[in-house]
Order: sequence, then C-alpha cells, then structure tokens
Amino acid sequence: MHARSVSAVGIAIAIIAGTVGLAVSPADQSDAPRSSDASARPLMLDSNEGELRTRRLHTDSSSPASSQFILKVSPKNNGSEHLVAGTEVLAPGATLPKHRHLVQDEILLIEGGTAHVWLGDQERDLHSGGLVFIPANTWISGKNVGTTPIELTFVFSAPGFEETMRCNSVPAGETPTPITPEQQKECAHLGHAESAGSATAAQPPISADEVTLRHRVHADGRVTIFLLDIPPGCPWVNGYIESFNNRLRKECLNRNHWNSLFEARVVIGDFKAEHNQRHRHSALGYRTPVEYAAACRCTHTPVACEIN
Repeated sequence: MHARSVSAVGIAIAIIAGTVGLAVSPADQSDAPRSSDASARPLMLDSNEGELRTRRLHTDSSSPASSQFILKVSPKNNGSEHLVAGTEVLAPGATLPKHRHLVQDEILLIEGGTAHVWLGDQERDLHSGGLVFIPANTWISGKNVGTTPIELTFVFSAPGFEETMRCNSVPAGETPTPITPEQQKECAHLGHAESAGSATAAQPPISADEVTLRHRVHADGRVTIFLLDIPPGCPWVNGYIESFNNRLRKECLNRNHWNSLFEARVVIGDFKAEHNQRHRHSALGYRTPVEYAAACRCTHTPVACEIN
C-alpha cells in the first residue's frame, strides 16, 4: 500500500511535468539551469515521509476530510516553485468538503476504496486507480462511499493552497487548536480558495424555478422579474458574471504581472474600456456592451429584465 502512494505521487507529477514540457521550445532547453529550477531540491519520499500535520478542530458542525495529511512537495518543503503535492487518507464515510481553487489546477489520484465525486456539473463513482482533473474555478467535493480507506494524492499546478492547509492545521505532535468558520474563510483566502459547505450539499445545479424571484406586472401587460437571491455555492445561477470573471482572468489577470496597485488599475482599466466599448460579443448580437446597454429597455434595477 505504501508503494502505491509513492507511485501515485510520481504519476501525477509526471503528467503535469510532461504537459509543461510540451510547451517548451528547443531554444529554451539549454544546459544552463534556470534560476527558478536551481532552488528546487530533488526528492524521493516514502508514503509516511514529508510534513505531517494535524487539522484544527472546527467549532461549527462541519468536519474536515481527514484528521491528518502530509505535504511532500512545496516551496517550503523542497523549494518547488511550480508544483505542490501531498497525501491524505479518507476513512469510509469521510467527505471532501465542497470547494474550488481560483488559481491552481489540481489532480487527485485515488488508491483504494470507492469515491463518489461531484465535479462541476458532473457526478460519478471512481474506484482505486481513478483520477480527477480539476481546472481552476471548478467546484469539487466527494465522499468515500466504500468500506475501505482511500489513499488520496493531490497535486497542484502552482503553489498557494498549501498555505491554506497549514493555516487549517498544526504540526503533528502539537495539540490541535479550535478554528472558527471566520478563521476558515481567512485561511481559504491565503490559498486563493473558496469553500461552499460540506459535500452533502454538493448536488447537481439547481433549476431556474428554485431561484428566489419577485415579479411586477405593469398596466400595459409587461412583467418585470427581479432576481432577489443567489444561493451560496451556486455560481451557475449567475452565468453572465461567471463568464465575465473567466474572461477577465484569462485575458487580463493571468497575462500580466504588476509591481504596484497603480499599474494594476491602469491595465485593468484598459481591459475594461476594451471589453465595454470596443469588443463585440456574439451573445449581444455582435454589439459592444455599451451599444447593448444604450438599446436596453430595463429601467429599474440592474438585475431586472422586462418581458413582453
């Protein structure tokens, strides 16, 4: 069983490393080591080796996926600047709380047991040897529905979430301290993550009639519908803003590095002007958002739309 855990970590890292390698041109593959690679220390670890940590005690009714986990590869563990990897064991009946990573892609490798996984709008059982690829901004949750433990290996495409994991835990051997829901949110912010509750709430997307709505009937027969509430953890209800957030990240945030807040404001301001005033969107009939807004008949609130 220990050998399987070591193999799972190696396979996951090889998958990501191979993908990255395909994007490197021959001109970049010089014999001189890059400065970012020079600080990373090669590792060969057995299943019980690494940074063992114990999760803190939740003061609410929620519970973590497991009581302990091991961080094996990270900037603090071996100087890795590109990957983070570790392992944990999910006991039968244990749940992986619903969450998403806003920056990193993640790979989960399943050894032993049977996992029921919710991934975005997908849902299925996975058995020993199964793999889950979780793109950034994708909701993920799961549960061990089998009768044997699951040895779970996680690999992230970039550092960050390991700081959330450290914030939610203490070094093995120390007495776990309590952690409130507010502190859990602060820890999630450190690793660019977002939690949406326990895995039991991770169900397929809600239908439109489950959204809280209010309507107003006008004298001329027109009906104005107002969206009052979007349930927590249901971003698909507001697909327009989710689409915009995805475009903003891919076309602006991920392509730039800023040395000051002023520089970020200028670049994001340019993106805003391009998006609203010059870029034509197929969903708007190939009009710019400014042109569409000028022709819009909505006169109440930004989330109200008139229906004839």
